[in-house]
Amino acid sequence: MLVLAACEARQAADRREAGREFANKACEVSSDDTVITVAVYAFIAQADPQVGRFVYIPGTDSSLPPAGTQAVQDKGPAYMYSADPAQQAVVITQLNSVGDYPTLLVSYHGLVRTDRLHPVVKLSGQYVSGPPRGKAIGIRAIAPQCDSTGAWSAPPRSGGPGAG
Repeated sequence: MLVLAACEARQAADRREAGREFANKACEVSSDDTVITVAVYAFIAQADPQVGRFVYIPGTDSSLPPAGTQAVQDKGPAYMYSADPAQQAVVITQLNSVGDYPTLLVSYHGLVRTDRLHPVVKLSGQYVSGPPRGKAIGIRAIAPQCDSTGAWSAPPRSGGPGAG
């Protein structure tokens, strides 16, 4: 009886290990787009105050990659913004005409991987309209985690400095 229990325990451990290996392989072969999307979702979820809409600036060194732009569009209304202050004023006027909602510009500062299972996406933000106008969110390093199903998930929210 004892031998049977030990064999069953070993088989269960082998199945768990095989499942973890499968999950890791799935994450290893996933695209950077998936990691960026999860990181942008996590960044938005941590924003305080909550964001009502987004702006993005295409074609700069801190522009979100296409997956990041799609992620902000998935989370709420998104508007093209400009690096030119005169054009920014036009967009802000248009945004304010439809409501005084917190509007966040999300900026991308890169993706680094120590290996395929440990990506870190750096993002920052600036509220451009709404009650928090002018409030900056400093660069945050978001490290998505490979879960047991082989999908990337948001890291646990930290309560440390810069968390809000």
